[in-house]
Amino acid sequence: MMMASLKKALRTVFEVCMNLKRNESCLVVSDSKKRELGLAFFEAAKSITEKSAYEEVLPPPRNGTEPLEQIGSSWKFFDVIILVTSKSFSHTKARKAACKAGARIASMPGLTEDMAKRALDVDYALMKKRSVKLARILEKGSKVRVTTALGTDLEFSIKKHKPFTDFGIYSKKGSFGNLPAGESGLAPDEGTANGILVVDACMGTGVLKEPVKITIKDGFAVKFEGKEGARVRKQFEGLG
Repeated sequence: MMMASLKKALRTVFEVCMNLKRNESCLVVSDSKKRELGLAFFEAAKSITEKSAYEEVLPPPRNGTEPLEQIGSSWKFFDVIILVTSKSFSHTKARKAACKAGARIASMPGLTEDMAKRALDVDYALMKKRSVKLARILEKGSKVRVTTALGTDLEFSIKKHKPFTDFGIYSKKGSFGNLPAGESGLAPDEGTANGILVVDACMGTGVLKEPVKITIKDGFAVKFEGKEGARVRKQFEGLG
């Protein structure tokens, strides 16, 4: 039986974040590693609309892996799509095509039950207010310097790109974002990042046992140091 706190969090996703209506269709996509949570989302969706479906895919080997064509091509026929997978489909052609067709999509790669209970049932109005405030600060800035006690000292320019916000509300046709939300950011101007980045938590490869020191020159990571440096470097191979 689903815990009350988890049930409430998942209902919040459908009712507040996605604004799912009883006459709309909803697809929950999961994989074998996230099956239990995916099925919990499916049950929550069914409590709102009878037009709910569950689709299980093979666990993606890495973030950004495209789903099989016959699977991804079906996404555009749904009003709302929830992606609860071990790796991210957020920046795939399939996801973008579905949004272009009008689907409202929330992606939750790596979500755990604990994360869902703590970070999905939140005050989204307050989150929006803070996200917009931070984005305005970034918009007025021109240069960023990031320093930490562990040794990070990284500088880059922020003149070219507009900041974005992600405050967890995807109620408009074709909208998309990641949950849990609460984000304001922008990409550094290409070729301007220089310095040292020390990663001590995780970096797409799972939790790091020891910090990894990355040297960045003119926007490129040129050196990875630490016992897990090779593992972190591997995920960037072939990306330029």
